Amino acid sequence: MKRVWFWSLLMFVTGSLMAQEGRIYGALKSPEGGAVEFANVVLYQAVDSSIVKVEPSDAEGKFAFAGLKEGVYEVMASFLGMDNLKISKLSLKPGQAMDLGTLTLQSGSIALDAATVKATRALIEIKPDRTVFNVQGTINSVGSDALSLLRKAPSVTVDNNDNISVLGRTGVLVYVDGKRLPLNGEELSNYLQSLPAEQIDRIDIISNPGAKYEAEGNAGILDIRLKRDKSLGANGTVSVTSGQGKYNRTNLSSNANYRNKNLIFWTIGNWATKGIQYPRFHQLPKWTLP
Repeated sequence: MKRVWFWSLLMFVTGSLMAQEGRIYGALKSPEGGAVEFANVVLYQAVDSSIVKVEPSDAEGKFAFAGLKEGVYEVMASFLGMDNLKISKLSLKPGQAMDLGTLTLQSGSIALDAATVKATRALIEIKPDRTVFNVQGTINSVGSDALSLLRKAPSVTVDNNDNISVLGRTGVLVYVDGKRLPLNGEELSNYLQSLPAEQIDRIDIISNPGAKYEAEGNAGILDIRLKRDKSLGANGTVSVTSGQGKYNRTNLSSNANYRNKNLIFWTIGNWATKGIQYPRFHQLPKWTLP
């Protein structure tokens, strides 16, 4: 009977937490009324303009951002040959599903006497076998790490325990420059957090891997492509924590990696020590002169 009550309570709490997650969705169309597919749609935090999530519109021009917390957001939609569309001050309440309706992108206009040609990559590129999330040269690559970038990447979900899924499928394999990382769980999470976003050029999100990939990657593959040459060499981090209670406790953790054009090597270490009990010092009696 106790177990029944426990599971009932757990399901109620889980359902309540999920109900608090909000959603923002809508659809994009062209001036002629047709759907705008594969447009870049970016969700920002209004308070600091930081990116929350990036998603492309589908074949019907629809887009959606789920699992959102209460707050004020902005949505930016862009497509080649059309003016950017920005919607600001979207105040989302807990558990609210906000429908932006059908949004029309206007054709871009260029003054010929002031035209400037610039070669820039779109934030999201849709290819036949993968979705490419371009990181280099964007605000994403500032003050972040690989795991944080995956939280923003399209079709990718990272839960509170750092478990990664693609299109809701778990068991995703992670590659770096086309080479599989034989890590999972906490070790994978530690490695991704130690990889600075500034070293990443793009992330290839392969939801339906081809025959050249391992059969284990049917759930999806994330191939993190690093910047050329700049990322070669060695780097790592070391952290030490110590506490004093009845016993002295010390924890030392480190991770390091080295890579060149043909080799990636990394190591992760964790050491914990429990010290001896220190003697307690009592206050000595005060001596007074007669």
